[in-house]
Amino acid sequence: MAYRLILPPLTSDFLNTTKNTSVALTIGLVELTARAYAIQEQSYQIFEAFAAATVIYLTVNGLVTYLLRRLEKRVAVPGYIAGS
Repeated sequence: MAYRLILPPLTSDFLNTTKNTSVALTIGLVELTARAYAIQEQSYQIFEAFAAATVIYLTVNGLVTYLLRRLEKRVAVPGYIAGS
């Protein structure tokens, strides 16, 4: 019962950690940006390189959000969580 009740706040905290922590930001976003710069230097396609980096970043965050929302709905306790 406790797991089912704590999952929505845990999901929110996980997404916040993924998007805002300095470690995730440093490792993920800086690495992604560095790769985009490398592609841009080789191909001279600045917009395409950074558009691809943006799409990858949004896809990862969207996928995490989608999967955790499905898990929330699956284990939701009727009457305790709004929308269930």
